[in-house]
Amino acid sequence: MTTTDTDHIHIYTPADNSLEERARAYREVRSAWLNVEASLKNFDGDDWADVLGDREEVMEAYKITERSMSMATKGIRKDELKVAQKQGLLSADDVTEIIQDKRVQEMMELRKADQNSNSHKNSRNQ
Repeated sequence: MTTTDTDHIHIYTPADNSLEERARAYREVRSAWLNVEASLKNFDGDDWADVLGDREEVMEAYKITERSMSMATKGIRKDELKVAQKQGLLSADDVTEIIQDKRVQEMMELRKADQNSNSHKNSRNQ
């Protein structure tokens, strides 16, 4: 798998490490991610290309927002979610979405670790 110059680009930019800033940055990233998702769903070629950009540009925007969502989700710890909701920094829907995203990330990390472990075992057995 090759990397491109844009593989490090993201839009998760809290001004500082405060919960308020991380929650604000999460909301901004989520909004951008929802917009890109809608663009992908509504993309039907030439009719939308002038408005949305070509498919490659929309897919690049999707990758950037996906990467940013991952960063934003990781940026808020589980123990901070209730505090953020009580302070009005995140909605109940935001908290639910973050919890779901964290679970998906944990499962992906477990699978990756399991694959790496199996790969390592297989290489020793050869």
